[in-house]
Amino acid sequence: MGLLCFSFRNLLQVESFGDRRLYLLVMENYTPVIFCTLTQPNATTLQLASGYAGMLHIEALEDFMLRAARRWGVHLRFDIGWEDTHNQHSHLIISVLNTDLDRFRKRKDRFDPARAWRWNRSSMDWQVFDSSKGDVWSYVTRKHTHLLKHACPGKLSSCRRGVCAHSHS
Repeated sequence: MGLLCFSFRNLLQVESFGDRRLYLLVMENYTPVIFCTLTQPNATTLQLASGYAGMLHIEALEDFMLRAARRWGVHLRFDIGWEDTHNQHSHLIISVLNTDLDRFRKRKDRFDPARAWRWNRSSMDWQVFDSSKGDVWSYVTRKHTHLLKHACPGKLSSCRRGVCAHSHS
């Protein structure tokens, strides 16, 4: 299974990392802080076959991630484990750029995930990331379709121009 990187404009398939150590090396600029599960109402067979349910879920994820980055004012990396079945859901590992950690800690209570998620009546699980609760990385990246997304708060002029230096780190 490949690693999917997506932006607002396109979906791009990239090779996945087979070695967990290599993956964590890429993550050295980010610290995982939140693990969450986002669900939406079950899709119909027609919605699933047409791809509409999946597109709707991805759009809602992108909106959710952008709201989080802007509310917290930090650069975020989202490792998403996406289940594209009748039971549409995603597991997210939200990581903060190391240079933004202090700002995140000061502002972490400013973001209400239940309010930001499109389907606020659907179930949601939101908790502080704890790697001692099992192999979370494997569950997100291997059991589900792995999507990788960066969200930028748009505070720097380069970020507002769409050339954020952290979008590929």
